[in-house]
Amino acid sequence: TYFIQVDGWDGEMGPFILTVNTGQPTALVNFIHVSADPALAFVDVRLDGEILFDDFAFLTCSQYVPVDASGAHTISIHPPTSMDASDALISLEVNLNSSLNYEVAVMGQLDPSGFTPYQPLQAVLFEGAQLYTSTPGSIPMHFLHAVSDAPAVDFINNTPATICNDLQYASFNNEGYQSF
Repeated sequence: TYFIQVDGWDGEMGPFILTVNTGQPTALVNFIHVSADPALAFVDVRLDGEILFDDFAFLTCSQYVPVDASGAHTISIHPPTSMDASDALISLEVNLNSSLNYEVAVMGQLDPSGFTPYQPLQAVLFEGAQLYTSTPGSIPMHFLHAVSDAPAVDFINNTPATICNDLQYASFNNEGYQSF
């Protein structure tokens, strides 16, 4: 058990970074389930065959999990009844860099019936996830287009000003992170 105290001098407040080195290079990976297919209301997420998230629900975002960044990995999505890695619906081969953080979004549909247009089930990887901002009181955000029946969208704030323009399905905005 380790106890860590974080304190500000004379009541000072603000963001801080705590780094723990385990001797093994790791990257932080976040998972997002945005597949609106009713058959995929829950999925199992596996890393190299081992269950990472059991019954991961639609419209859920996981915490960031540390993943070994010293070699190749297989991220796979399975039915919620999976007992092992043999029944993957999709898989994604990744090599992670310990100096980056990642997001993996699960989107699309399993079966083309009833979806127009049909977007096949896929896992989309974003490199360079930002966990914090140095601007007090703001939140770093970037945008993912996961609405399969909208080919392209714009994100507009209440000013109104365009935050990101012509964002294509299954992609993250290329304008980068915005602080709100």
